Amino acid sequence: MKLQSRIVLIVMIFILFGQSAISIYATSNQSPASKRYIYDQASILSKEEYISLKTLMQDVSIKHQTDVMIVTNSGIANTDTQYMTEQFYDDFGPGYEGKHGSTAILYVDITARSIYLAGYGQAKETLNDKRLDKINVEISRYFAEGKYYEGMYRYVELADQFMAVPSGVSPDNWLFNRWFQLGLAIIIGIIVVAILGYRPGQKLKVTFRTYEDKKTSQVIASQDQYLHSTVTKSKIERNNGSSGGGFSGGGGGVSGGGHSHSGSKGSF
Repeated sequence: MKLQSRIVLIVMIFILFGQSAISIYATSNQSPASKRYIYDQASILSKEEYISLKTLMQDVSIKHQTDVMIVTNSGIANTDTQYMTEQFYDDFGPGYEGKHGSTAILYVDITARSIYLAGYGQAKETLNDKRLDKINVEISRYFAEGKYYEGMYRYVELADQFMAVPSGVSPDNWLFNRWFQLGLAIIIGIIVVAILGYRPGQKLKVTFRTYEDKKTSQVIASQDQYLHSTVTKSKIERNNGSSGGGFSGGGGGVSGGGHSHSGSKGSF
């Protein structure tokens, strides 16, 4: 009887442990499609804008294994945006790999006209204070003009661009400039084509006899055909107007829940 009781007890322990493990696994491995990336409490996004942003954010989150999130709020005056961002992370516990995992957050306070950007987990390095400062300066210009959707979209684009650059390397490094990479690819392509098309010691002279059959003196080909390709490079004009928000930086910190993060604060 004692042996049977021990066996039953062991089985029950394994069952309880298994259920807990499954629950933890399900929580930490939530499907990206089922995740919520946008908390638009200020209701500033249209349905179309929301869907467009979510699609981009989901793709970038999967690509860099970091949940990219946006939180908007209004109606809470005199509230520090850094504190609200930290509270959001502590309370909701987002993260790509599990609760309180790698996350990038843009918090927008419409009433206070203030924003805060934060990076948790691996995003603390891939989106460090300096990189977040760069994002802050650029997107604040959009917010100052009331272009909230454009500013949020640009935030996700820059987060994607910066997270692709290894930690410790400046995202301004010309090796990671997309225009430079495009130009380099074109140059390499031209060189490869030139090498493949080069035949030393051979000269091709085209005359009317090239197309003449000496036996029948009839033309067997009627024309030469050349394929031309042209590469056009256009400069994208940027708005360099003086309008824009105030930038204060501020850096990261540690939340009340003990989660350290990178950060950047700004206003519009």
